Amino acid sequence: MALMKPEAQLPTIHPFAAVLYQDELFNLQEQSSLYYLAPEELSTTVEKVSAVALLNQALETEDLELTQDRLRNPLIDFKNLDEAHLER
Repeated sequence: MALMKPEAQLPTIHPFAAVLYQDELFNLQEQSSLYYLAPEELSTTVEKVSAVALLNQALETEDLELTQDRLRNPLIDFKNLDEAHLER
């Protein structure tokens, strides 16, 4: 809920992925030597986690077109994604 507050000025948060956000942010915070996340780091992480949450949702619904679209999202950070293999 805290991530969804307008004053946090974060990218779109998907409530269905609350556990994913919590887990990833906790892991990132533990890796930080100061146990503190800079605003830029928090924003970038939220963007990436949101992209992964949407990909997970597409995979769960078995929607091929939506899954392919989600895989193309640059925030997913797949390098050298071969379009010829997307249907697999």
